[in-house]
Amino acid sequence: MSPGTTKIMVISAGILLIFSIGFFVTSDLFRADTTLTHKVNETIPGTERTIHTNVSEVFFENQSEQTALLKNLSEQNTQFSVPPEVARMHAEVELARVMYTSSRGLAGTNFTGVMLYPDPVIVYNNFGERPEYYKFYAGVRGFKNILLIVPASKFMGSCCGSGGLGSSDDTSDRIMLQKAQEFYDRNATGSDILSVKFLTSACWGQIIKLDVSSPITNDNSTFYLDYGVLRDQKNCSSRVNTSAQEIPDHIAEWMMSDDYYRTIQKDALAAGINLTEPYSWKNREEMRNILQSVEIPRGSYAK
Repeated sequence: MSPGTTKIMVISAGILLIFSIGFFVTSDLFRADTTLTHKVNETIPGTERTIHTNVSEVFFENQSEQTALLKNLSEQNTQFSVPPEVARMHAEVELARVMYTSSRGLAGTNFTGVMLYPDPVIVYNNFGERPEYYKFYAGVRGFKNILLIVPASKFMGSCCGSGGLGSSDDTSDRIMLQKAQEFYDRNATGSDILSVKFLTSACWGQIIKLDVSSPITNDNSTFYLDYGVLRDQKNCSSRVNTSAQEIPDHIAEWMMSDDYYRTIQKDALAAGINLTEPYSWKNREEMRNILQSVEIPRGSYAK
């Protein structure tokens, strides 16, 4: 073997040794890093730490939980609760009324193809014990620019109220959620988010109820937030309850409104119009005739 060949073999062996050492060192580092990350992940409970800013996900992310909530209400409240599927039917018919009879509606091509978005936002009563009303959004081409308010309780009487056509969207709800996230980041970072609910507050209007739990102490905390500002909801007087004398009238009013919406839905289906589909110009005259042929019940918000 020539001296030159020997020199090349020595250099090659040295290079191979360096690569081998580097391989084992880096392998240990990566293995240590992976092990560390795995251990850290094991100490973090699998609960949510981000507030959803997609408004429709706040309450209907888990349909089974929502169904269980409604079923677990007291027998009286369950009897007079409005299930989400019934509320959605009311909202679809109310949207049709606005679209097909309003001077704006489908008269403007901007709203051709408008439809109801899948899930409503549920707004709970003063302290979040039971749903009070649903907020359905409708729009076209990704814009949520129509707001429909549907009671979640028959005690509220008339079925629907509609927001301003072309001006109402879910921006304010999104801002409230974003402000709630900012509050959480400042005051409860690391805590597990147990619940995020919109409430109708007698003092502050619509607010957010944020329930969190410390994974260290297991203590639960509740914050009532008005666009990220902490409010003392516990000292806020509850909304005046409907008197016993008014309840039968409110329920009767709700039932009249329910009959109205069911009649419109039935007549539309008989005419081959499915109100769950995007609203179109071709159905305009037929739907106007149907809506005009059925008297709106007295006291309804639909005017």
